[in-house]
This record gives sequence, structure tokens and C-alpha cells, in this order.
Amino acid sequence: MRRFLKIFVYNLKMTLRQREAVFWLILFPILLMVILGFIFRSTGDIRLKIGLVDLDGTAASRAVAQAFLGVDALEVFEGSEEGEREALREGDRNGLVIIAPGFGEEVAAGEPGEVVIVVDRSEVTTAQVTGSTLRGILERVGQAMSGV
Repeated sequence: MRRFLKIFVYNLKMTLRQREAVFWLILFPILLMVILGFIFRSTGDIRLKIGLVDLDGTAASRAVAQAFLGVDALEVFEGSEEGEREALREGDRNGLVIIAPGFGEEVAAGEPGEVVIVVDRSEVTTAQVTGSTLRGILERVGQAMSGV
């Protein structure tokens, strides 16, 4: 153990004598963290812009739509499928929720209804947050509808 400590101290002294090594090993990572922290800091609450398309129009599909409309972290835009897909392509939406036709009948029959989630993949982190948020809301709605 003493040999290890002697070698460690020797190498540490050699490294600290080289100013360039000190900069790259200690100062540069700190400087990089500070710069990136300023660039990517949050400027406030983030609200995800979500397009909502209800192609079914039944009470069950309206209940799902109301669940999305009731979430404060989401700014929900209701519209046609074509219009909302175009808004997603243009970057005006982070995600899109499409409640498929026949959703109410499937739920009434005790089967899971079809809901399609589409996310804008141009920003990876936002896409992951959007996808997991929308899936989480759908899970809670499904549990509430099934009585679990």
C-alpha cells in the first residue's frame, strides 16, 4: 500500500507541475459545465404542445380527451388529423394523440381502445419526455376506465 501511495503522490506532483495538464484535467471540465449550464438552463415551466384528434366522438373518447385537457403541463390543440399532423411536421407540436374510430365500441366490449401517439423526434430529449408523459396519462385513463 505504501508503494501505491508513493507512486500516486509522485504522479500527482508530476501532473500538477504541468500547467497545461492542470487546465485540461481540472479547469476545462469546470468551465465547460458552467458554460453548458448557462446555455441549457430552464427559463421557466415547460408546457408540451400536444395535438389531439378524436376520430371516434363517443363519450369514452371524450373522457380520454378531457384527461389530456386537464393536465396543466400540456397545451392541447384539438383539430383534424391532417391539420395536427402538419403542425407536428412543422414543429408547432411536440406530440400528437389520435383516438381511433371505434374506440368507444372497443371500450364498451371490455377491450382496450386504440389510441395512437406520435411524437416529434427532431429533439430527442423532448421526444422522450413527450412520449413518456402521454403514455403515462393514457395508462392512468385506462386504469380509471377499467376500475383498477
